[in-house]
Amino acid sequence: MLFLPTLVQRLAKHLVLVALAVTSLRCSDSPSQPPLEPCPGDTVTLQASAGLTPLFTWLPTCGVAFLEVYPEPGGAALWTIYAESGSGPRNPIPTGIRYGTTPLNARTVAGPQPLQLGTAYRVRVSRLVCDQGELCTLQAAGDVPFQP
Repeated sequence: MLFLPTLVQRLAKHLVLVALAVTSLRCSDSPSQPPLEPCPGDTVTLQASAGLTPLFTWLPTCGVAFLEVYPEPGGAALWTIYAESGSGPRNPIPTGIRYGTTPLNARTVAGPQPLQLGTAYRVRVSRLVCDQGELCTLQAAGDVPFQP
């Protein structure tokens, strides 16, 4: 009879270990974004969807450090986000940004102000470019006009 409790204890121990392994894998899976592509020439082709909360996407799907929306033909920014500074990548903001929703690795520094139907706007993205031995600069990577 000593054999049965020992077997049950061993099975229970193995089940606990398996459960912990699965849980730790699930917990370590972060809601990460798809990997960022290289950005040849540090430029992108930018697109904005229609609507009062447009989706901003660009190709190649490299990261950027800055996104700004402002009225056409100019004026104060309605929404501005910058990459958070830190030890991560210089250009961590991925494609697929919804107007007014601050993505991971970024912070909102202005806005968002409501967009108006029938008004022309422009969205602009920039990349942080750092040449060896030189200071880093924010370089325009792409912009596109849009209208909700």
